[in-house]
Amino acid sequence: MLGLFAASTTSGFGETGDLTGADLDNLCNAPISDRNRDLWCNIYMRGFLEGLAVGAGLQKLGVSYCPPKNLTIQEGRLIVGKYLRDHSTEMKLDAAIIAARALLAAYPCP
Repeated sequence: MLGLFAASTTSGFGETGDLTGADLDNLCNAPISDRNRDLWCNIYMRGFLEGLAVGAGLQKLGVSYCPPKNLTIQEGRLIVGKYLRDHSTEMKLDAAIIAARALLAAYPCP
């Protein structure tokens, strides 16, 4: 998996930090034989759909999330990683729930 990430970071996708519509089209409409692009399309779509579902759930609960505007993926990973280490009893919960709990705890709204 790390090899795939390393390969993807040099492939032209998101080199400016943002995945464009053209990038997404290139990933998700690649030939079926291109397993790397298919995998990255699936990973992106799963994350996006889970993010929408978590956001909708938080809205229903009246919970707000107030991250800094410049929060990076690396910072998010560190926050979730620390949460996992500090809350090892939650390891069997859905990953989206754990990530949401970690980030909500780190960045509650005032």
